[in-house]
Amino acid sequence: MLKEFGKREGVEVKVTTFDSVDEAFSKLSTAGLEFDVIVSTPDQLSKLVGRKLLQPLNEELVPNLKKNIWEEIHSPFYDVDSRYTVPYVVYTTGIGWRNDKVDVDPAGLENGWNALWDATSQRGKAQLLDDKREALGMAMLRAGQPNINTGSPEIVNLALAGLDELAKNVRPKVQISAYETLPAGRITIGQMWSGDLLSGAINYLPKGTPASVMSYWYQPEGGPVFNDILTVAAASKKPIIAHRFLNYMMEPQVAYDNFVNYVGYQPPQKSLNAAKLFDEGILPKSLSNAVVTQEAYAAGNGFLTLTAEGEQTWEKAWSKFRAG
Repeated sequence: MLKEFGKREGVEVKVTTFDSVDEAFSKLSTAGLEFDVIVSTPDQLSKLVGRKLLQPLNEELVPNLKKNIWEEIHSPFYDVDSRYTVPYVVYTTGIGWRNDKVDVDPAGLENGWNALWDATSQRGKAQLLDDKREALGMAMLRAGQPNINTGSPEIVNLALAGLDELAKNVRPKVQISAYETLPAGRITIGQMWSGDLLSGAINYLPKGTPASVMSYWYQPEGGPVFNDILTVAAASKKPIIAHRFLNYMMEPQVAYDNFVNYVGYQPPQKSLNAAKLFDEGILPKSLSNAVVTQEAYAAGNGFLTLTAEGEQTWEKAWSKFRAG
């Protein structure tokens, strides 16, 4: 995808990756490193804008936003009028598992999140997302606390206690590689993004392993549903081409190819017929609930920017958990 864009525009596209938000901000603030496009998440938007790392978008240069993208994200709550962002991919957060190795049905439980806490037979083969918002947020939902954007020390510490219980009894690996480890069978159950299952089914299954061995559940009401965003860096030396890249990624065929041939994460494209993907065998029907519908997105529970005090509370709890 990147090479094709480079050919189209006569430029070389270089990619710098990061494993955490803190690493991302460190790289973005490092002198000598120049970026044109930044991929991020909505809960980091206010930080990016506050640190003057983004420039406002020229709406006329990204016409594919209103032409091709779900109406729900034309002017999202986190960026009214899409002043700084366009959506990249959408996903839910839930529990994925190998149904040939684990006998579990989160949908059949009163609280589906308990499927992970109950997976004591999979000690050392479970996963917890290496993301404080996702991990603590899941523990909040399990505890019956629907506000995953709270800064309340009591609720955050309640979530921490839940994670400590999980660590003691299940010993999950804290990582973000389920897209590869679940298909390979090194992880048999865990907290993961819906796109990890789709990506795993498309790109990472060992030869002879059918995609139908993977299953996915997410909380249908009030569970985490969100999207990644594309932005133009304030220091971009090629802002016009950066805008063109954003627009390019929202072209229907480009978005589709990026989905089914590369990242495995779903673009919020009006033209994308999810049912067709299953009918044609591109995706296994066992993962039909890993596809995000417009209705699910609209009803989703997204992670928002925390207050400064809330951020400190979450960071303190997460650091304590990671320290063991």
